[in-house]
Amino acid sequence: MVVLTRLARTLGFDQNPLRRCVDRVDSLLIGLTLVTALAIPVGGVLFGRQLLDYEAGLSAEQLATRTSVTAELVTEADSHGMRPSEGSATARASWTAPDGTPHTGTVSVARGQHAGDRVSLWLDASGHVTGPPLRPGDATAVAVAVDLVLVIGAEAVLLVLFWLLRWPLDKWREHLWAVDWYRADTNWNQGKV
Repeated sequence: MVVLTRLARTLGFDQNPLRRCVDRVDSLLIGLTLVTALAIPVGGVLFGRQLLDYEAGLSAEQLATRTSVTAELVTEADSHGMRPSEGSATARASWTAPDGTPHTGTVSVARGQHAGDRVSLWLDASGHVTGPPLRPGDATAVAVAVDLVLVIGAEAVLLVLFWLLRWPLDKWREHLWAVDWYRADTNWNQGKV
């Protein structure tokens, strides 16, 4: 009970006659900021769990529907129009789909590959070339990274908002102190105190 009473006094929920309105508003702002700051990670964990479930489902769906095949390059790798810093190029390749149908198309390959080289391709359920499936470990990494960025970003926004709201309160408090000191100085100089 003593701890709750002390916390209520610290947060400005007591009947102290010396506590000004600005002090009560400031205490309320601090209390709301603390509650929100504690709620953000809880919300982050709940959101992260949902995101992880979604990413894991996406990974499982991609692993079930995508197939790896080996393709043979029909042409040299062409990096025409690409910057030298980019490490990929395009080439025509031929491959056989899992259902046995032959396909030919343009694929992305590493620079410097030649006709006759073999490359691995991933095909989606309809037989179109696609990227590799999302691995379960990658799904977890994506979920954790996104969740951490969101939680840290939300906490940073909360901190900025807190200081933006607290600044005028400090100015208001300084003004009230100046007025009170002016009154006290006037009373002291007139001998009323």
